[in-house]
Amino acid sequence: MIKKYWKIILLFFILLALGLWFFNHPLDIRNSYLKKGITEKDKLKGKSILLKIQEAYGGANEWKKLKKISFVQKADWYGKKDLSHWDTLPQIFLMDIKASSFDCSLKLLNGPNNGRKWNLNNDVISCSDKNVTEQEKKNYKDKMMFKNYWFQLPFRLDEADIISYAGTEELKGINYELLYITWDNENPNSDYDQYILYIHPEKYLIDHLHFTVRDKFPSVGLSTQFTDFKKINNFTLPHSQFVRQGAPGKNGISLHENHYGKIILN
Repeated sequence: MIKKYWKIILLFFILLALGLWFFNHPLDIRNSYLKKGITEKDKLKGKSILLKIQEAYGGANEWKKLKKISFVQKADWYGKKDLSHWDTLPQIFLMDIKASSFDCSLKLLNGPNNGRKWNLNNDVISCSDKNVTEQEKKNYKDKMMFKNYWFQLPFRLDEADIISYAGTEELKGINYELLYITWDNENPNSDYDQYILYIHPEKYLIDHLHFTVRDKFPSVGLSTQFTDFKKINNFTLPHSQFVRQGAPGKNGISLHENHYGKIILN
């Protein structure tokens, strides 16, 4: 009987160790093309594709002339308030961004803390309500960095260490060109995220993005679909985002969606 209990205990610890390894092991979202190794030719082609993307969105040089960006967004997490870390759902907010930087402010426009304002300057977060907790500060700092970076995504990608062509993939009848973006090393690691962009072969807009969030879900891959592209001051920008678990086209669990209201550039 004692031996039986020891076997059960041993099995429990083996399963626990495997579970911890899985949930903390950085997922590798690279496809078979990338796993063969990135060549200098792939890097040159990748940078060429990124230039075409930036031109399709309105031009990197024109974007760098902007001083301030403002938009209203509605973030809907389908009732998953604890997972979202918003104050209410859907959450509506106004965001002001210093273009081409992470400096920004966020003002809540609904919910129990309607009117509360957050500021992120030089990597320091502050709030108009001095009674907020350190955890709330951390949550909102993460949100503001993500919301800021994703809005400027096509014009911030050239800051990455590794930009590479990643082959092609057919999705819903469209043969997408793929672009791989990461930092420091082309291989997966615990510190840096991986992005695979699905580029429309004619429009050169980013229709889908396969990505990781290492500091929150190291072993989970997520995907975003960008839709409802509209012209704003000669820039072409998506007005809706739909985020799911898993790779694009795999019909993973729907996590949340974002919709932009008014967008003002300068």
